[in-house]
Amino acid sequence: MSLLGRQCGELSAELIFTPLELEVLKAYAQKKLPVPVTISEATRIVALMGGYLDAGRSPRPPGFQIYWRGYRK
Repeated sequence: MSLLGRQCGELSAELIFTPLELEVLKAYAQKKLPVPVTISEATRIVALMGGYLDAGRSPRPPGFQIYWRGYRK
């Protein structure tokens, strides 16, 4: 998931997420996500659920542990 988000981020998130998972991500984001949602947008929301701060200052992308924490929720 993380590698797809980094390398193929423009693809549709429906390739790796079920429709129910996408609805949960939309509800967590509390905003209208464009349809279709891209993999990079969806993985960013999963990372935020896992504790990623996304302050814009850090050049480092979220790691596997952050994605795992977010995906478990």
